[in-house]
Amino acid sequence: MFSQAGTKPLHVVVVDDERPILDELRLFGWQECGAEVNVIISDVVMPTMNGLELLERIKNIAPHIQFIVLTCHESFRYAQEALRSGALDYIVKANMNDEDLVSAIGKARAAIEETSHIQNSIEEKHQKEITALFRQLIGPDADCTAIQKAIWRLFPLKFPLYLPLFYVRFTDEFVPTTQQEIVSLLYESNLPKRFDSELIPLSRKQLLGISNCWTRERIEAYILEMQRVLADSIPYPEIGIHVYGSIGQPLQDIHQIRHYLLASRKWDDLF
Repeated sequence: MFSQAGTKPLHVVVVDDERPILDELRLFGWQECGAEVNVIISDVVMPTMNGLELLERIKNIAPHIQFIVLTCHESFRYAQEALRSGALDYIVKANMNDEDLVSAIGKARAAIEETSHIQNSIEEKHQKEITALFRQLIGPDADCTAIQKAIWRLFPLKFPLYLPLFYVRFTDEFVPTTQQEIVSLLYESNLPKRFDSELIPLSRKQLLGISNCWTRERIEAYILEMQRVLADSIPYPEIGIHVYGSIGQPLQDIHQIRHYLLASRKWDDLF
């Protein structure tokens, strides 16, 4: 596992059928180079499945994984083919040294961070669009039919469904953290994605959880995980954090969702 100060760790898998090469790579100072699996370093010529076949399979099931090829001079044309097929870089075994590995891993980290930045931007835009639509739904002149069509394009809900409301409360009311900052922290932890959900700041106190998979057990697990993530993320160890959830009956259509959300506004004062 690669780690550098101030960066997330990289998890690296090395694939080679030559024991001396594996031993050499094992001795490399991975921890100093600062890699779920997101980097694969693979030989090209191997029995059973060669590196090109492995590359093709990996890219089909996990295109975000960065692939680095190990090659010898005799198989250099395979390395060129691997680059055309989506490999990030190659290293010639005969000349391999620490600098080559540091350079290749640096390229992998840069590619991973760029991909992550693009994906985060897409997810942030998606979350903001859904938030705006649900806020329109509880507005005074809401066109439920039009809003439903717009929501369904972003997140096709399946009726009947539960829509839990979450409340985050601090033991010190002067903690300078907004609902949107709380949502951002939870998205950074991938909590909504792990529960196939979206999290929407509806009001100053309410967070709406959207998912087609809610059960009471999953909601309880979500609350516990939300509290853990926030306790680990907010730099106020002396201040307690409490997360509460409320849930009504399964909702049958968009009109029931609107009525439910409007009625829930009075619950703010309870938290």
